[in-house]
Amino acid sequence: MLEAAKLFIALFSFLLGMAYGQDGSCSVNQECISIKKCPYTKELFSQVKSTSNPDEKAQLIQAIRLRVCGEPSDRTVCCDIDQGSSFSSGGSNYPRKIGNISKRTFHPLSGELWALAEDTLEFRKFVYDGEGPDAFFILGTQTASPDPNLNDAIPLPYFNYDAVPIQKRFYVNDPSIPVLPQFRNQTIRLKLPPGLKVSDLQWLSLYCRDFDIDFGNVRF
Repeated sequence: MLEAAKLFIALFSFLLGMAYGQDGSCSVNQECISIKKCPYTKELFSQVKSTSNPDEKAQLIQAIRLRVCGEPSDRTVCCDIDQGSSFSSGGSNYPRKIGNISKRTFHPLSGELWALAEDTLEFRKFVYDGEGPDAFFILGTQTASPDPNLNDAIPLPYFNYDAVPIQKRFYVNDPSIPVLPQFRNQTIRLKLPPGLKVSDLQWLSLYCRDFDIDFGNVRF
């Protein structure tokens, strides 16, 4: 318990030494409360403690940093008022349409991106030819570059089953990320990686790692 408390104090002190996420205020569906009382940030702290991967630690810390609010001495974060993540209790903002994916290459690509809950995205009427040799979805958070790029991307793998939660965060150089197959006017659901929520996202891109090309993207 003592070690956990020391980790909490050290990590939060580090976060307070950095700029606030966004402008230090919360959105209309969030409240500024103690970081220890927010289920989302408590889970992130737990993951920071359990992982030995420095890249994963950095991404988790960045996700916490985005939520810091109030005065530095308050140790508070923006926490979702409705913590439910099921499709029926995902809050009044869900489901909602994010936008249509753009087409930036010769590859056929179209579809509507929807947010069903804070941890679930869905493409509707999704079309893609599956011809990219090493193509998969990547995500950019609110602290990432405003344009899709591999340097600050978080992969969003698609597995050939219905929205099963991803058990870990993948990294762009991970060879086990599955290549996106062909889709013909289909609906597919995508669970966000641990520690990420829809409100953290800035863009989604269909990215080909082999050629370093953005096939198309959606801005949040």
